[in-house]
Amino acid sequence: MDDIDWENDPFDNDEDCPNPAPVETVIQGDVSTQMGLAIAPGENKLPISLVFDDVGEELSYPKIYCGELRHFTRAKPPTYAEIIKSELRRYDRRGTTPQKILYSHQKLLHQKLLSCISIQLRHKVFDEDHITAGNLTNPAYVQSLQYKNLAFKFLKNIKNSPAHWAQEKGRVCAQIRQFGFPSIFMTLSAAENRWFDLIKHLVYIHENRILTESEFETMTTTARNKLISNDPVTCALYFEHKVKELWKTFSCTEGPFGKLVIKHFYQRTEFQQRGSPHFHVLLWLEGCPRFDGNNAPEVEAFIDTLITCSGEHSFSGLQRHKHTFTCLKKTRRQDNEYCRFNIPFFPMDRTRILLPLALEDEQRDSEKFKRVRELLTELEQKDVSMRGATFKEFLEYLNMSYEEYLLALRSGINRPTVVLKRTVDEVLINSYNPKILSLMQANMDIQFVLDEYAVVAYLVDYVNKPGRGLSKLLRNCIEATAQGKHSLKECLVSVANQFINSVEISAQEAAWSILELPMSKMSEDTIFIPTFKREDRTRMIKSQEYLKKLDPNSHDVYELNIIDRYVVRPDKLENECLASFAAWYELAKVGLDDMKLLKGNQYVRRRTKPKVIQYRKFKESQDENEYYREQVMLFTNWRNENADILIQDFKELYTTNLETIRSNRKEFVADENLDLEEELMQLETSRAIEENEEKSEERSLVTFEPVLDYDENELVGNISLDMNASHGKGFSVFQPTNKYPDDKYRELVQRCNLKQRDLVQHLQSCLRREPTKRLHWMIQGAAGTGKSFLINIIEQTLIRMFEKPDQDPSQPTVLKLAPTGKAASNIKGETLHHALGIGLSKNARLSGSSITEYAVKYANVKCVIIDEISMVGTNMYEKVNTHLKQFKGSEEPFGGLHILHFGDFNQLPPVKDAPIFKQISGLSQLAPQMWHLTQYYELNEIMRQKDDKTYAELLNRLALGKLTDKDVELLKTKQTILEKVPKSATLLYHSNHDVDLANKIRLNSIEGPLVKSQAYDSVSGTAPNGSKQKLLDKVRKFDRTKTGNLESVIKFKVGAKYMLTYNIDTADGLVNGAVGQLKKLEYCFIKGSNNQEVKRIWLEFSNPNDIGKEKRRQCIRYTIQNKMGLLWTPIERVKKLCTVRITTPFQ
Repeated sequence: MDDIDWENDPFDNDEDCPNPAPVETVIQGDVSTQMGLAIAPGENKLPISLVFDDVGEELSYPKIYCGELRHFTRAKPPTYAEIIKSELRRYDRRGTTPQKILYSHQKLLHQKLLSCISIQLRHKVFDEDHITAGNLTNPAYVQSLQYKNLAFKFLKNIKNSPAHWAQEKGRVCAQIRQFGFPSIFMTLSAAENRWFDLIKHLVYIHENRILTESEFETMTTTARNKLISNDPVTCALYFEHKVKELWKTFSCTEGPFGKLVIKHFYQRTEFQQRGSPHFHVLLWLEGCPRFDGNNAPEVEAFIDTLITCSGEHSFSGLQRHKHTFTCLKKTRRQDNEYCRFNIPFFPMDRTRILLPLALEDEQRDSEKFKRVRELLTELEQKDVSMRGATFKEFLEYLNMSYEEYLLALRSGINRPTVVLKRTVDEVLINSYNPKILSLMQANMDIQFVLDEYAVVAYLVDYVNKPGRGLSKLLRNCIEATAQGKHSLKECLVSVANQFINSVEISAQEAAWSILELPMSKMSEDTIFIPTFKREDRTRMIKSQEYLKKLDPNSHDVYELNIIDRYVVRPDKLENECLASFAAWYELAKVGLDDMKLLKGNQYVRRRTKPKVIQYRKFKESQDENEYYREQVMLFTNWRNENADILIQDFKELYTTNLETIRSNRKEFVADENLDLEEELMQLETSRAIEENEEKSEERSLVTFEPVLDYDENELVGNISLDMNASHGKGFSVFQPTNKYPDDKYRELVQRCNLKQRDLVQHLQSCLRREPTKRLHWMIQGAAGTGKSFLINIIEQTLIRMFEKPDQDPSQPTVLKLAPTGKAASNIKGETLHHALGIGLSKNARLSGSSITEYAVKYANVKCVIIDEISMVGTNMYEKVNTHLKQFKGSEEPFGGLHILHFGDFNQLPPVKDAPIFKQISGLSQLAPQMWHLTQYYELNEIMRQKDDKTYAELLNRLALGKLTDKDVELLKTKQTILEKVPKSATLLYHSNHDVDLANKIRLNSIEGPLVKSQAYDSVSGTAPNGSKQKLLDKVRKFDRTKTGNLESVIKFKVGAKYMLTYNIDTADGLVNGAVGQLKKLEYCFIKGSNNQEVKRIWLEFSNPNDIGKEKRRQCIRYTIQNKMGLLWTPIERVKKLCTVRITTPFQ
């Protein structure tokens, strides 16, 4: 190759360029590689409503729209719902990201709420006979009308709102009332990351390649989950299509139900915590036997033809139950946790229907039931010899006869229960239909419906459950609004705002809603007949345009409802009752002359299939008069409601027409004795009490308000936003998470000693030479050898090695963790418990939604650094391993992450746990010992006391317990009397008793008033008031080791030093052990009294740059306004839940 003359390069002569043109250049300074640019054009401006922001999407998503506005060629522009529905179904998948879907759904929700408010304001209650068109075109008159308070029900057309599901519950109740209770209840789940066809389709769409089955098998869970989460539209459509195709097999003679015909059904799609759809269905099977108490063998044989729990099916592993936080009740606060699905199930030699025992027999056999349950729990948790045992051996192990075993099981039930044929090895396998499981290849549940209670439980747990908590919020909002002088419109807007800011929705559910896929479906249409009192009925007013065309004195101002059409029904239908007319007849565009309504130009026609009717359903026991009126109105024929019913004696009218009423009612009431609403109300009350007990938190008796430098109302959605906006700077510069500027990093490296620098270089070399090998290092070093310093250097080195151009700079690549708040604060990290979601109780578990949340949060993490490893016990270490594997979806040790340990095993050992290098105890003894993977490195050069070699060496010998006589003499020279110790010094004592005594002496020596701050305790859970008071009296005597490290009484004096005993904010240095001087106390009034209590204290810490800096920044405005010291940090009261046992557990 010839030498190149770089000085005379012909391509480097700008002067000879024949057509010189401007060249784009950029001047790069050092800051550009160290800082990030945060573009925020909306900062310091008033928000614009999503509904009225015509260019919001185009500006927010430049990758999708490229800055261009949408253009439409057709005369009538499409609605926003049509636009986004079209975009989600296109081949171009840029518009299907979760962020875009949630944005579009939120905008669509705003539009629907505004529409609902507008429609609801047209529903009014007034004296029908005296309202004219002229009245309703007069704004002043309309304003004076009494609006019906329908602020809750106006949301019924919004999918997933409490009112919507309350309406659905009414539809299902009407269906059950009309057809009797169903035969089968079934639930189908989604298993997206197990479905090869779905993953193959996603890979083809997003990566433009064909995925093979072998590649699918080796694909990590993280990679599959990333594909699924990035395209919720495809996943939702795939599940909907899969269920639809499965449904087709239900009508085949070779299908899951054979020759049984599905006569009626109700379907409900629910999106649970992990965001994927669940399909619930009630099926009425023609020819299915009904359990009547005397035909148990027939029903048991029928159940065996449809339902099994055999472990021999190729997909039975999908049915094996694994306990999670969602199924274990009170797992965080009780040791005797139990599964709400009552799993493990009971073994049985054949399928049986068991009946409950009488009360006296139940008490006799309840102890045997407990023995059975305890053994099943043991089978689940331990590798005991009963695994693989026959049913006979199982009974022998229990030392029970077959009859005693049945009696024991019957003592634990309170209604007829199906117990399936199940071996000892199948106690964790949920019931399934073999054909459906083979087709869906996902977890399912199928149950035979024995009685109405099972149906009621379904309604409460699956149809109405999503709206229960939100319903309470909305009703509280309505009550609060009603207490003030607010118009109906203001009330509706308030409720809409509450709904927007309280609802939680996944990306798949948002996509489902945008695509208008059905959330529920019934085999029949329903119609509601307003059998309320006449004065309580609402009417829809005709449009203003129509009213203006009418004569001002015209009374034709309402839209016709079902009662209006019944009154003017054709003469041919004279003998039809209102219920029959509503169920069998509907409006038709054209029809025969004898089917034309007697008034107007509308026609009716008979349906081929009746509708399910809904009505008010008054109870005879509660309102006898209205019950008789409603029954006569529904099941007799009449023309004029006032003359034929309202002016008559209702009871006499009912009695006279009783035979006719009963005859007509048979078509619409399958079982006269079935009181579904009463059962429903009782179970809903029971469920609400259970949820309240499980989820309740302590409510402080004192009103405390955190000091924040912003208005919380600015952070929530508002349906009636002001559209005025101010202009301001649209960008700012920020420092990426945890990354130091390059000059500071270079300075740290230059300060390294030889051993530290060698370790950093060795770490870089290992990662570059073998990038797939996972490092497990232990870096041991005595106090003062520079471990914390080395942690910072290694972190900064790894951040630079792991960072990528397209990576979110706010997401960490390195985690710095420590077992205590103080240790975590020293390295600017987090505690193991907080960072990894590790509960304090032994059996605490993470929910599926929490695992997903952590998985997203730590998606870019490649390395975990754990400091003070000597304080991490073997059981805690195993939890770290388990949680990281869950977050990363990998079975490799620690989820395939690099693990770097720092510490000194000569320092503090773990609390109530074995050292990390000991064999793990208890259940997981057979688990691999993770510590054996660790490579050992040592730091031995003292850095902290490098100028005092004698003292440094003494400290090392002290740690080993090998002090010389000279060392002891040297230490004794440092002894002094307490009076000579500076008052600013922090003293260490051996026991808490000595600490309390010293604090008392120190407080008495400080001038100024002494203020006592009392902790306020409350009991959560149901118990007699006497028991609660005894418990509170007992708690007041506890020390802080039993109260979550919180004192019962704190004595305050301005000028004294105080230590935090609770981790408030590890990242901000506000941790257990931080010491500050008290500068000021703030007070507030206790609720219900005139007494004052300390609500906030202000501390000044000796190292303000490390402690409380962020907290002070948040309240800078409050600090200045109230003339506080700029270095003072506010400390609020905190709440702590703790379990206390007397005879039963309370919180």
